[in-house]
Amino acid sequence: MFIAPTVLSIFLVDVIALQRETIVSIKSGNNDVDVRRLPQMLMDAGHIPDQNIASALRIAKVLTLEYVGFQVVQTSTLPIDSRGLCSFVTAASRKLSLQSMCTKDANGGLFGGRSTPEEKRTKKRLPYYDSELHVNDPDAPRQEYLFFMEMGKVWPLALKHGTREVKVAVIDSGIDWKDRDLGPLRRRLKKKSGGYIEGGWNVYDDSSHMTTGHDHGAAVCRVLAAKINNSFGLAGIAPNVALVPLQFVNDKYYAPLSKLIEAINMAIDLEVDFAAYATHICVGQDTDGNCIRESGSSFAAPMVAGIAAILLSIGCRADDGEENDGRLRGSRHFL
Repeated sequence: MFIAPTVLSIFLVDVIALQRETIVSIKSGNNDVDVRRLPQMLMDAGHIPDQNIASALRIAKVLTLEYVGFQVVQTSTLPIDSRGLCSFVTAASRKLSLQSMCTKDANGGLFGGRSTPEEKRTKKRLPYYDSELHVNDPDAPRQEYLFFMEMGKVWPLALKHGTREVKVAVIDSGIDWKDRDLGPLRRRLKKKSGGYIEGGWNVYDDSSHMTTGHDHGAAVCRVLAAKINNSFGLAGIAPNVALVPLQFVNDKYYAPLSKLIEAINMAIDLEVDFAAYATHICVGQDTDGNCIRESGSSFAAPMVAGIAAILLSIGCRADDGEENDGRLRGSRHFL
């Protein structure tokens, strides 16, 4: 599946270089082509490939992301750079009538949502209950959108008519499963490719341990799915989903394009229903060197995903008129 134009275009401008890794996608019709095959394909077609590139590709470490049709080549460990590899890929694709895209990795430059010290309470909060929303979560009164959407009427209907649990991925920074609003949403998740993950995944470090030096992802998860009626924190729009946090941002606020692609690939591998990507990113610099920000949909994405999750849970159809089979189809379920 090839999703580069819709999901990744905001990154493919004059971005801030992160490392020397290179992101490649090569297609022959509907089939993916491994970048390491290009030298031999050129020789088979009567062309002479660049021997430096061919030698480098023989020893290259390459991560293949089959569900999104991309490969990440670790050019940082090779005697060639991204520019040289991309020039080779472009020239080879032209000679072999292939479709290709090649770019160096880049940092998204995340903004907003940095961690702040937790407020110390000198007095214990009194029991709280909101008669309009019918919840006892003490921070619910400041969630004005819940009142606007009349969630006090929606939640009882969703609970009554819900037929299945919806899986929603949040592709952002990490969360802490000890959070009382998020812990109950943790699930053991099966991958199409084989095996399981527990709860979510830190794609940046390739680890099950998520870090929380940046709390933007946790904030998005709470708006989307915080457990309701637990006398704590917020009330999530869709509080009965299976939450799948996929961390691609590290604690120093690096948000690499390659890790975003890898997170999208994992979301598809986990067959989530929706994936909310809701970060503010830096997509370049102006003439004065200031960051040009892409505002994205940081506030809207978790709300839209929450409502969509409720609709799916009660058996509403997908937007193509077919019954939803629980699988994320291409890029149209990324918010």
